[in-house]
Amino acid sequence: MAQCRTGRRRLQHFGGGGDRVRYSVAIADATGPFSIDVELSYQPIGFRWAQNLRGYRAEETERFASYFESMSTGSAAILARHRSMAR
Repeated sequence: MAQCRTGRRRLQHFGGGGDRVRYSVAIADATGPFSIDVELSYQPIGFRWAQNLRGYRAEETERFASYFESMSTGSAAILARHRSMAR
């Protein structure tokens, strides 16, 4: 399984097949239980890719960019949801 590292480190082994994201949350003196909710969503056309088309002044790219803008908030599909309780 690939590992995705963020912050000052480069993304290492980032690719298809699977990725692992690790969160570390400082809770100080807080008492549990704690609820952790996670959603995995997929958007077939990424925001940056669609925005990069705006640099091209052609009827087709301008039309596509307007279609994407009008539908981008509803085009992602939620593939998985998970709730976890921690003490």
